[in-house]
Amino acid sequence: MRAVVMAARRFPPASPDAWNDQKPMLPVVNRPVLGHILYLLKQHGIVDVVMTLQYLAAQIQDYFGDGKAWA
Repeated sequence: MRAVVMAARRFPPASPDAWNDQKPMLPVVNRPVLGHILYLLKQHGIVDVVMTLQYLAAQIQDYFGDGKAWA
């Protein structure tokens, strides 16, 4: 099974510390929100994931790379 994760939206920051992050990369319990999403997908047997990126795409690409470490 495949999944599409839409991680391309900019958002109004909740705090001044969040100005340079996009919502999927904000840390929650020492892991970005997007990391929790990928972990849950993997737990349900979904390892073929496509992400839509636009705003600060390099931030996500730098953190997750090509995704092989998360498979």
